Order: sequence, then C-alpha cells, then structure tokens
Amino acid sequence: MKLTIFCGSRFGQDQKYILLAETIGKYMAEKQIELVYGGSDSGIMGVFSRTILQNGGQVTGIYPVGLFSEELPKTDVTTFIPTETIDKRKELLFEKEEAVLVFPGGLGTLEEFSQLLSWMAISLVPEKPMGILDVHGYYSGLKELIRNFAREGFMAEKWLNHLYFSNDPFELIDQLCATEKQTKSMMQEIK
Repeated sequence: MKLTIFCGSRFGQDQKYILLAETIGKYMAEKQIELVYGGSDSGIMGVFSRTILQNGGQVTGIYPVGLFSEELPKTDVTTFIPTETIDKRKELLFEKEEAVLVFPGGLGTLEEFSQLLSWMAISLVPEKPMGILDVHGYYSGLKELIRNFAREGFMAEKWLNHLYFSNDPFELIDQLCATEKQTKSMMQEIK
C-alpha cells in the first residue's frame, strides 16, 4: 500500500512529534507501507523519510525544485519526482496514494488536507480514506469544524465517512489499510 503523509517541514515545539514520526516510520517499514510525501529532508518530513529508509522501507518524494530556500529536498529516496510547481506536487501526491495520514503540522498540512477533501468532493480525484492523527487533541478543533460543515449543510455528510480521527497511530494506519483493501475489492467487483 502507498500512504501519503501530510506533515510539516518543521519539527514543532515538542520532541514528542519527532519520536512519534520515528515510531510510525518504523511501523510503516515493518508493514511494507510505502511513504509518499512532499520530498523534503527538513522537519518532520525528513524524520519520516529517513526512518522508513533506515528500516528497509520504500519512499517516494515529490518535490517542487527551486521553490524553497530554507527547505532542502531529500533526493536519496526510492523514487524522487521533481516538479516545477507546488500545485503539480500536490496533484501527484493526490494521485499516487491509496490512503492519507494527516500528521500534526501547520498551514501547509491543513491546506493539503482541505484541498484533497474538496477535490474528492467534486470528483477531481478518486475517493480514499483519510486518517487524522489527533495526538493530545491536536486536531479536535478540526474534527468539530468538519462536523459543523456537515451539520450546517455546507458539506455532504458522506465525507465524514472518509475521515478517521484517532490518537493511536497504529490503529489509524491499520484502519486505513483495511479500508483501502475494502475499496480495492469493491472496485474490482464493479469491473
């Protein structure tokens, strides 16, 4: 399975995010889940890619060359895909994964999550499961906001069924894998 992780090019204020990214990276390598990510060697993105590679896993990095001066690309990954724009990077990130994990991050992480969900809603990309890692309530406000969108009629309620919130990374990844397998099986039955 290919899992895209939306996460930051910064480390955050607390060491727990680094440790959590390392733990998840080792689990992904062990389960043979390929990482598809934004291609940076900086911050949490770099922690994920280095940990997965160090543990024998596969990593696809998609990076907009020449866009960032303070963020460096990680080119020594299994597959490195350079792009000319950040929009092309997101387009490829959205196409190449089978599921998404949203790790605690900042504005870029939020923007990628929001754009993917809205693109799924208007059928620009196939529907896929999205797991939101709600460590210590990090995304509890987002969860309430999304529910409010549906409650107030500004988003179809069906999209809530594509979102899995959990503070347990292993449970969340296992849920994404199981849901992705069910989706693949249903698509094969349709064909």
